[in-house]
Amino acid sequence: DLFIEHHVGPVPELKVGTDSELLATLDEKSLSTWNDWTVAVPARIEKAREAAVKLLEPKAVRVQPKSVTLRTPADVDAYLDDLRAEIMQHVDNQTPVMI
Repeated sequence: DLFIEHHVGPVPELKVGTDSELLATLDEKSLSTWNDWTVAVPARIEKAREAAVKLLEPKAVRVQPKSVTLRTPADVDAYLDDLRAEIMQHVDNQTPVMI
C-alpha cells in the first residue's frame, strides 16, 4: 500500500470532541513533533503521488519548476517559455510529465 510505504497512513484517530479531549490529544506530543509532522506530511504525500504515477505511467519524468523571483511581465514570459520548452522536450518524446 503506497500510503503505508510512504508513511502517510493509516492516520490514528484523534479525540477532539471536547476541549478536554483536544487538549489531551495535543499534550500527547511535543510542539516540535507536531511541527515535524506538519512539514513531513505534504512531502510524504507528494512521494506517494509520484509512486502512484510511476505505477500508472512507468516512463513518467518529474519536471520541477525552478524557484525564481519574477519582477516584470517579461520575467514571467521568459520563465514560462523556459518551463514550457523543458516540458515539451519530454512530451515530444512521448514521455509523460509530472509537475
